[in-house]
Amino acid sequence: MHGNVNEICAWLLETFQPGTPFTILVWTEEDVQDSTDSMALTEEEAHAVLDELGELDDHRRYGIGRDTVRELACQVRRDRQAARHVTLPAASLKVLLELAGKAGETGDGTDAEEAIHQAQEAMRG
Repeated sequence: MHGNVNEICAWLLETFQPGTPFTILVWTEEDVQDSTDSMALTEEEAHAVLDELGELDDHRRYGIGRDTVRELACQVRRDRQAARHVTLPAASLKVLLELAGKAGETGDGTDAEEAIHQAQEAMRG
């Protein structure tokens, strides 16, 4: 489960009878940051990892450790990278589309090289 203290406490009170023994393992944003220290996650990415941790179904069987958290962080980054929007000049887009349609017939290639360069810069964004 993922949520804030109030949400989790309310769920526990609704789900379990007083006196029911159980164990809770807690992951915080700081724990995620510590487990992914070399990745320098943003706060938003760390929260997304916590969301993913809350959705795991097989944690009782395999556990949640540093490797799991790092893999989830990598997946969050890949998903966000793939979903981001980029902008480039319409002329560059036109050239790229023409190149795709012609499958390499570009003449001297000057326009194509510039369009590709601008598209690469936009993708790095």
